[in-house]
Amino acid sequence: MNEITPFQPPAPAPRADNSALAPSALGIVHDDWHAAEIWLERLTLRTKPVSQATLLSYRMELKRLRWYCDEFPCPTPSQWSYQDATAFIKFLQVDAKKYLSARSLPFEDPAWTPFKVDPSIASINTTKKVLISLYGFWAESGYILRNPFAGLGHNGAADEDANIRSLSPPQLAAIYKCMDTRPRVAPTDYLKYVRNRFIIRLLERSGLRANEVIMANMTNVIPITDPQTQQTFWSLKVEHGKGGTKGRVFLDADVMEDFRIYRRAFGFAEMPAPNEKIALILSVRTQPITRANGTTVRFSTKGQRHMRSWREIRRRQTLWDIVKEEVKSTVEALKAQNYLEEADALEKASTHWLRHTFGTNLINEGKDIRLVAQAMRHKNIRRTMMYTNRDFLDVARAMSK
Repeated sequence: MNEITPFQPPAPAPRADNSALAPSALGIVHDDWHAAEIWLERLTLRTKPVSQATLLSYRMELKRLRWYCDEFPCPTPSQWSYQDATAFIKFLQVDAKKYLSARSLPFEDPAWTPFKVDPSIASINTTKKVLISLYGFWAESGYILRNPFAGLGHNGAADEDANIRSLSPPQLAAIYKCMDTRPRVAPTDYLKYVRNRFIIRLLERSGLRANEVIMANMTNVIPITDPQTQQTFWSLKVEHGKGGTKGRVFLDADVMEDFRIYRRAFGFAEMPAPNEKIALILSVRTQPITRANGTTVRFSTKGQRHMRSWREIRRRQTLWDIVKEEVKSTVEALKAQNYLEEADALEKASTHWLRHTFGTNLINEGKDIRLVAQAMRHKNIRRTMMYTNRDFLDVARAMSK
């Protein structure tokens, strides 16, 4: 599903524990899901509100929680204890893979589940982060007495070290080689190839976050001319950055070449027209065409391709799946050639590894730390320092003199 509609609370009714009138900053709420909606609304009112894509991700986490509560006997979320919270996390780690559902199933289908793939460690950590925040808000507002997810977060220093996962040049070369040499049989195989190659190239050479990519449009690729040298540089205008920030990232010649190839394959001119209203990342699947009068016309798939009626990719999970699929294919190819150690080292790579690859490569090239911080759009340069051993090296150099 590309969109998750907000939960619409029913008519006012007492909560299951008959505490609808209990004193809390939330006022009278219908149930825990209504209380969760208030939390989401507050996030949009912050000085730096969360982006719409982040809200979409949070709603998906709430759908997981609600599905779990409906599917298994457990207290309502506001009554959870530490044991209930622990049981939910263990379910994600061990048993969620038993409840996978097809991507094509609509939410209304009884067989639908919020799990399309086995939740990864990163996915489960995101769930923890969201629920720690939700329950913390509930506790602060007086809606609940304590946060049952307290203590499940990461230690700050340990978390920084754990998140520095990047791809080496040989690993990137293996991924590109696997993509370039893969047989293409179906009509969509070439479309997938050029799109996926552009995605990986864009992520590893720009440092963009997955959310920033899927929220971007084709027209966000903009040329900027240097008034001093008259040289033209290409940029991607980021309109939905982390914490609602905006900015620009530099797109080098390799990224732009793959961008042009990608657009030509999907039937567009090499560069976007000013009036284009289409996502940066497209599906190889088509969609019915809606006319100006609102009527929908269904042509053949071939006809819709000819008219460039492509579906858009706006879900971060879908982008993650695309990258993981390419990683998985490369891992299988390496194993087939008996490069088992290399395959194991690559297996867990994901979209965020590609962002870290960009930062790591800049450091390895000897770029100034302040430039790296600007390129990565870090608010605090200490965040950039995680790509180096600079703290240790400063001490070591001084001690060795």
